Amino acid sequence: MKTKIIILALALFFLLPLASALGFNVAIEPVKDHITENQVAVFNLQIENNGGSDRFEIFTFNTDFVFPEIVMPITSGESKSKQIKFFPQVKRSGIYEVTLFVKSQTTGEIKETKARIRLFTFEDALWIKVEPELLHVQDKKIDFVVKNIADVTLDSIKIHTESPIFSKDFTFSLGPRQKKKFQVDVDLSKAEGGVHHIQTKVYDEGKLAFEKQVPYNLELIYDFQQSKSLTGFLIRQKKFTFENKGNTREEIDLKENSTILEKIFSYFSERPLFTTEAGAVKADWKVEVGPYEKKEIIVKTNYLLPLILLALVIVGFAFTINYQSRGILVTKTASRAKSNKGTAFKVAIKVKNRKEAVRDVRVRDFLPKGLKVHEKFDFVKPNKIESNYLEWHLPLMHGGEERVFTYYLYTEDEFSGALLLPHTVVNYLTLHRDPKSEYSQSVRIEPIRKIKVSGHSEHLGHSK
Repeated sequence: MKTKIIILALALFFLLPLASALGFNVAIEPVKDHITENQVAVFNLQIENNGGSDRFEIFTFNTDFVFPEIVMPITSGESKSKQIKFFPQVKRSGIYEVTLFVKSQTTGEIKETKARIRLFTFEDALWIKVEPELLHVQDKKIDFVVKNIADVTLDSIKIHTESPIFSKDFTFSLGPRQKKKFQVDVDLSKAEGGVHHIQTKVYDEGKLAFEKQVPYNLELIYDFQQSKSLTGFLIRQKKFTFENKGNTREEIDLKENSTILEKIFSYFSERPLFTTEAGAVKADWKVEVGPYEKKEIIVKTNYLLPLILLALVIVGFAFTINYQSRGILVTKTASRAKSNKGTAFKVAIKVKNRKEAVRDVRVRDFLPKGLKVHEKFDFVKPNKIESNYLEWHLPLMHGGEERVFTYYLYTEDEFSGALLLPHTVVNYLTLHRDPKSEYSQSVRIEPIRKIKVSGHSEHLGHSK
């Protein structure tokens, strides 16, 4: 019995190592485990088959990194290596662990191993800046600096830049942790000071990877001057001058006292906003003056125009007052009349009393030389007929009364030229025996124009 126990123990001692040697073992080694989102991670998977010939399935349930499922046939006692390529599906930097499963198709046994991948996004891996940190106006060159902060190689990189200080394309490759400087010629003499940005577009192997704003800081220079000038009298010009000799952007709130006349009769190179403060009119401009820029605001006021308008108003008012104050209105008209021979003219004089009664009214009309007075009178015959004037006498004219006096002038010969009749004068006394005089306008009779129509002439004439 004791001998059997010893034999059984020896059998177990030799069979246990043999049992452990059966089945399979897996191991994984990195080939390229630091990548960007556009690169592929590569690992070597080692399978050692300790059992009989078998086929092994290799797969994963991970969705951040994928690879095609693989089936590897391995004979008994054989060890075989397979390169696994992991394709990233994420766009975030980080360390990722991908679990791989290896399954025996014969026994169904599954073993797993882990691949550890360090992923840098292209944007996180590429560091871009401008040096020096503070640019000076007198600088003629600056450094455009790029650095690869990842343990990966960045090949065929292109950066397109646009900015107020320079625009340029850069093409390069960077090894792990490598840094490069590109010296760029710049002219900062007209550039705006302060913090601004360079617009960059970064291309990876011809495809746009990302866009980024790279800041730069230019020293600030303050040199701003503002002045005002005033010229002219009737046509007055105000000029506000803003001159910025610095590289900062200046915003000015200009307020100027104004008047209604300036608001109406002024030309503004830049129209202001008019406001009223405490009853006073204010002109308000919002002015922005860029670096090294000069601006002018011109206000040109024409005071001559309102003065002319004022004079016309005064004259019109005076004329109206004079017209309203006149008691007697005298109107004279004249026209050509029919005549058997020679030329005849009809003259009409209308006298109207618009106010209170007047007396001793004498209407005297002066005659042009070379014309005779016809003995025919339509209404009232003159009290006096002299060689150079006619005169009618009215002892009294009541308020609102109107009289018309007509007479005819003639020549024995044809007269086709223009004729100018002098004005008529009316002398009278008010009820207070104050002497007054009123005058009519002079009258012009236009000449006869002859128009030849179909072999004969028509005579046309009119009076003004």
